[in-house]
Amino acid sequence: MPKVDPITLSVVRGILETTQREMTLALEKTSRSSVLNLARDYSTTIFNSTPEMILQGQDIPIHLGSFMPAMKAVADFFGEDIHEGDLILHNDPAYQGSHIVDMCVYRPVFYNKKHVFWTACKGHLTDAGGPVPASYNPEATEIFAEGLRIPPIKLWDKGKPQDDILNMILTNMRARRDQEGDFRALIGSCQVGERNLINMLDK
Repeated sequence: MPKVDPITLSVVRGILETTQREMTLALEKTSRSSVLNLARDYSTTIFNSTPEMILQGQDIPIHLGSFMPAMKAVADFFGEDIHEGDLILHNDPAYQGSHIVDMCVYRPVFYNKKHVFWTACKGHLTDAGGPVPASYNPEATEIFAEGLRIPPIKLWDKGKPQDDILNMILTNMRARRDQEGDFRALIGSCQVGERNLINMLDK
């Protein structure tokens, strides 16, 4: 393993921490629902390509604890089918999601055609479909009564947004405008992280 001098290590650490904070700020300032922009029920993080978590924010601890197995489940699901420009969504507890209304977005970061990082964020949406508003069903006896289960799925494929998939998901949710705004905020947060990481590698 190559040695890194303390100054370079400190600079890289500072950039990574700033990147995560900017991801959090972007999510908070662009989301529509008060669950995200006031209650701050979200988390942002950065993984290497392995994937191992290398940085987490001071967000919701239980999110970050579940992020590690969830990230691995997503990476294992797609295997080698990960490409520059992809954007992956999931909320399914069967793939280590926490619960139905916590939507997870993952963005693989490539540099010189090589996969080097993941940026990821999780946010609590105000509805995920199902028979009751807010997708908290006290009478549920099985997961199908809670809301829309989304296994790992590509919202963007090689840089091309899959608008038909997002439309299908939003069609099954109440308060569509709010949910769409929060999805865009989650996506934007991952893009901010990607941009900063690429800028760091350029330097």
